[in-house]
Amino acid sequence: YVRESDVLVFDHTVTPPELRGRGIASRLVKAALADARAKGLRILPACSFVAYYVARHPEEGDLVGAA
Repeated sequence: YVRESDVLVFDHTVTPPELRGRGIASRLVKAALADARAKGLRILPACSFVAYYVARHPEEGDLVGAA
């Protein structure tokens, strides 16, 4: 992510091909969102995976804000 003021712009999520399908990216995003929440920051899901994750987890929707 890139921090812009009080917003974390999640611009890219990468999992090596040999590790895909194991839920690693989901765990990474979940931890990053928990960290943003703990720090009182908002997020901008510019990465398609992060946007998909937030859409599937509406309890995280309150973190979404504009940069």
